Amino acid sequence: MNILAIISSYFPSLTKSEQKVAQYVLANPDDIEATSIQELAKKASVGESTIIRFVRKIGYTGYQDFKLALVKSQFYETSTDSPDVGGDENIVHQQYTDSLAETLQFLTEQEKEVETIAKKINEAESIYLFAAGNSTTIATDFANRLVRIGKKAIFYPDSHIQAINASVMKRNDLAIAISVSGNTEDILLNLEVAKKTGASMVAMTNYLNSGVFNLTDDVLVCSSKEFSSIYGSFTAKIAQLYAIDVLFHKVVNLDKENIQKLRDQTNSALIDRL
Repeated sequence: MNILAIISSYFPSLTKSEQKVAQYVLANPDDIEATSIQELAKKASVGESTIIRFVRKIGYTGYQDFKLALVKSQFYETSTDSPDVGGDENIVHQQYTDSLAETLQFLTEQEKEVETIAKKINEAESIYLFAAGNSTTIATDFANRLVRIGKKAIFYPDSHIQAINASVMKRNDLAIAISVSGNTEDILLNLEVAKKTGASMVAMTNYLNSGVFNLTDDVLVCSSKEFSSIYGSFTAKIAQLYAIDVLFHKVVNLDKENIQKLRDQTNSALIDRL
């Protein structure tokens, strides 16, 4: 796993002091091998205890353990880097490629979570989706695809309607939250409502240890790579669409014959309208 990707995914949930450590590591990953904990503390303007908390928060037992993992990660990334290519189309392509590669690494690590969420989708009586802002386009696409394979999927972009839906969920239902940051207030409030119904809750986010990460039962984490541009960036959303595709493969394989019949029926219904 790319250690820098993990650090980026944890970044919003770190304390201000821990973010100073993270920022220094992200900006100077090749220097860490030769940097002692005392030197890093000085360079990041934090105490040594902050560094210990930081490395433990992202999953390592101590600073030396973290350094070894980072060196191995950097060696792998350097040996597999693609050559630099010019041109806007190539730059954007490389950005998407990097984001998808990171998401693949996360999904590989989360294989059990993918299978568990696929099983919950397959068994749910109704599936309610929760999203806000730009994530509503992802949720709309997700809901439409679920309907096409015979699932009762409900999604309304309005957060107040989502709150109503959350309140009427049942134990056999499934809530799916989609949020890049994982900390969107409306989504968290609606999940709190859904939680009281006893329904199962899962999420897709781009940041570890975020609000939806801690509130739901199972979580798919995608790459948090975003590339600053006056035109905006869609890499995080592309990563989520990729994760949804992977998840759908798992769902279909759980009930392949029946889902194929349903897809044939929906295709026939659409063809008849031509």
